[in-house]
Amino acid sequence: MSTTFLEAVIIMLISGVYLGAQPHLYRRGLIHLFPRSKHARAAEIVDGVGEALRLWLLGQLIEMILIGVLAALAMWAIGVPSPFALGLIAGVGEFIPYLGPILAAIPAVLVALTKSPEATLWTIFAYLVIHQIEGQIVAPIIQRHMVAIPPAVMLLGIVAITYLFGAIAIIFAAPICVVVFAVVNLLYVRDALGDKTELTRKIG
Repeated sequence: MSTTFLEAVIIMLISGVYLGAQPHLYRRGLIHLFPRSKHARAAEIVDGVGEALRLWLLGQLIEMILIGVLAALAMWAIGVPSPFALGLIAGVGEFIPYLGPILAAIPAVLVALTKSPEATLWTIFAYLVIHQIEGQIVAPIIQRHMVAIPPAVMLLGIVAITYLFGAIAIIFAAPICVVVFAVVNLLYVRDALGDKTELTRKIG
């Protein structure tokens, strides 16, 4: 399982590098999958999905950095060994909404157990406080300026994707939810139903 998880992360990173290096190449390829008469609208949809995914990734990066720094400082203050490594794990765990922070807290608790029961209790308390700050303050502020995806939609999407494709799919579940949400809004809600929906919120 750990090997499969690592392979998935490596593949995701390599794919991200390729996409980031030549985004226009893949954009043109997607547009050419549609009939020539639909190229203009296809370009708008591809650009809309790309913008939604970009803003979501930017929001996730901000959350990852903030939570990673807070976790590292908390572990350092408590006196838990390897605080910066635990902070890095906490930050990376933020990439997987809801479940990631829980998984990231487990190594911190296990390391704290090697120090003392008091350190373990303080570690659990610190992670609870940090993720309350994330859920009540950081995440709402970021979502207000990034991608407007209802939390329930994201959670149900992650559960559905994980159920259909297995536990390893949880790594890709959140960005897939963003893409599907954007496509449904652009193709169905706007084009088919004619309703105006807010998909992304520009920074500033």
